[in-house]
Amino acid sequence: MYYDLHVHTNESDGKYSKLEILRYTSKKGIKVIAFCDHNVCDNINSNKIATEYQNEYNERLNTLIIPAIEIDTDNVTYRKIHILGYGLRKPELIRKKLFEIQMSNVKATEKQIEIINKLYGTRISEELVEKLEGTKYISSQGLKLALVHLGIAKDMRDTYRFVSRRSPTHIDRIKIQDIEAIKLIKKAGGVAILAHPIEVCRKDTGGKIGHTQEYEEYIKYLITYGLDGVESHTIKHNQEERQKYLEINNKYNLLSTAGTDFHDEIRTPKLGTDYEPEKFLFPLLERIRKENNKVIESESSRDDER
Repeated sequence: MYYDLHVHTNESDGKYSKLEILRYTSKKGIKVIAFCDHNVCDNINSNKIATEYQNEYNERLNTLIIPAIEIDTDNVTYRKIHILGYGLRKPELIRKKLFEIQMSNVKATEKQIEIINKLYGTRISEELVEKLEGTKYISSQGLKLALVHLGIAKDMRDTYRFVSRRSPTHIDRIKIQDIEAIKLIKKAGGVAILAHPIEVCRKDTGGKIGHTQEYEEYIKYLITYGLDGVESHTIKHNQEERQKYLEINNKYNLLSTAGTDFHDEIRTPKLGTDYEPEKFLFPLLERIRKENNKVIESESSRDDER
């Protein structure tokens, strides 16, 4: 059985639309998919997406869509911490917090445009960024689109020499804290999973903590705030790393999930995986059902009190 629990679309930094990807999954027999766009949960209603698909292609969608998000988070000690939220029943709770952060980061993007223009002699305008991004709330994503549009960068990957942490034009942006993201996902009736843990690294040295004892201590810290699992099986992990993360997950009774982190054919040549669904898919679906039920029961209790 093929499925993929970590896929990106052009609503964040992927190449294809949801409908284009679903057209592919339908043809290839991929039965379950989770769109995990970065910090975006505006269009994750599964029924709405399925209706859009049917209207576009005049056929019924046979792929199960799990409402999901990938939240880029921060921590005092570590960076590159991405928390996946699956089965979100009340995404508006997350959307509200992300919008607050987005507003704070508009100023950072404006400042970055100013620095890039001054340093490289470019003429990037806020108006162009707004147009390309399709919103007046400009962000680093819109800035990257402008860099490509104007031919300053060859492609989206090339934009990182202008905006990455190591670039002379980098501007820090506010991110939601890791534990706050986990709490919000749980409050929204979702399941919180740490994405591609091999990427997590120290802020002071840049060194990855891998699957060391330091990593385990960090995981235990996240568990106390509600972390449900870790993405053990991803294209970013080699076979040895996948096995090690699976063992650590079992040690702490955490869910293990699998996904390709698909963006496009260059960054991720594979869409869909067939790792044992009994280990990596079905337990997640069951946990989503339980977390959703908690929200439903809570809402029913409030209605009864009224």
